[in-house]
Amino acid sequence: MTFERKQYRTFLRKVGKNSDKTNTNVHDTNTASIGAPIAEAVQTIVKNGLSPLIQKQLVEAITKGVASVFAEQVRELNQTIRDQAKKINDLQRYTRRNSVRVYGIPEAPSGQKEDTDVLVRDVFKTQLKVEVSPSEICRSHRAGTTIKGKSGEVLLRPVIVKFTIYNARHRVYKEKKKLKCSPICIKEDLTPQNAKLLKLAQDKYGLRNTWIIDGRILYIDPTSKKVQRYVHE
Repeated sequence: MTFERKQYRTFLRKVGKNSDKTNTNVHDTNTASIGAPIAEAVQTIVKNGLSPLIQKQLVEAITKGVASVFAEQVRELNQTIRDQAKKINDLQRYTRRNSVRVYGIPEAPSGQKEDTDVLVRDVFKTQLKVEVSPSEICRSHRAGTTIKGKSGEVLLRPVIVKFTIYNARHRVYKEKKKLKCSPICIKEDLTPQNAKLLKLAQDKYGLRNTWIIDGRILYIDPTSKKVQRYVHE
């Protein structure tokens, strides 16, 4: 075995050990530890004048080792991002438990003020037969900015209502079926992520087999006929 091939094999063993050690603890990996074998390879090539073939093999071995380290880091980072996104979505869902969105309430002309608290309380009283006191509403407001339809008409923006207690919200929401023949409807105040999940569940299982309870999306499994929670990744 030639001298340079002995050096090449010795070097590969060092790179392999370094790569294995790095993979066992990806979080401790930094630029310096990854760059160390590369620097050693360069020094070896410069000092010993290895042949082009050995140089190519060294570079390929180093590249493969470094790529595997970064691939593992990317996988762990992606998993961390997914875990954090789920936690944030769950937190947002919980903070919206006391809220609903009321669609179809006529909006005051541009430039005129409106009291959305009064508007929603009137809907609750006259159409749902539910009395809601002013103290049971934390705040209410129109969602988003004014949007125009294809014909130039101004689209009605929903009113987001946050109740001070969950019981008040429950009294209102359980009577929403009374609005079936009305232009007004009441829906849960879903997070953006859950709104997307709801659309996916409805497309897959149908509107009649999909519903929401406190931000949780449920559906009837067509095979088992049991109620399941929709958690699409």
